[in-house]
Amino acid sequence: MNQEKIGKFIVKVRKEKNMTQQELAKKLNITDRAISHWENGRSMPDAGIMLDLCKLLDINVNELLSAKKIVKESYNEQAEENLLEMRREIESQNKKILTLNRIITFLGVVIYLLIVLAAIFIEMPMIIRNIIMALALVMLLLFGVCNLNIIRKTGYYECQECKHQYIPTFNQMFFGMSGITKGDIWQMKCPNCNKKCWHKKVLTKIMKNK
Repeated sequence: MNQEKIGKFIVKVRKEKNMTQQELAKKLNITDRAISHWENGRSMPDAGIMLDLCKLLDINVNELLSAKKIVKESYNEQAEENLLEMRREIESQNKKILTLNRIITFLGVVIYLLIVLAAIFIEMPMIIRNIIMALALVMLLLFGVCNLNIIRKTGYYECQECKHQYIPTFNQMFFGMSGITKGDIWQMKCPNCNKKCWHKKVLTKIMKNK
């Protein structure tokens, strides 16, 4: 979605309603700086405020995301196009999060190994060595918990039996089994069909698989 075009569209319809940025901000209970950021294309309205914004500007969400007024005949086609665009953006964002998570996890493992090697080969009192080793282990466990939580919350997992898509609980993943280190597939019990099988990572749930 083109934030700059959406921003210009917000300016256009706001002025058609004879509203200033301050007036619109007051009605939405936000700062006029947020309105300015939208209109300059630096950010988008949050999902929680988008409906209120559309109501005040007398437009619908599809028109806002399309940055233009939509005639009735092409409404469904434009709505589908907007959903596809939103899906692409969510998938792209989730891919970036997962990639960054893998890099951070790798660095965490490297740092852990370096600390352990330093504790083993550098001369120091045994009690200091034990404390360092314990702290390194705690750090590794924290990295593991954070890594698993990010993988769990980024996107969804799809049951290969009933195709149900859902966000698993932490316990489901912790006691499950990963088939690929990237977390692309995970063996868990499906909350829908109650069968234990491999579940595949999907990055968005906007459009269900047919």
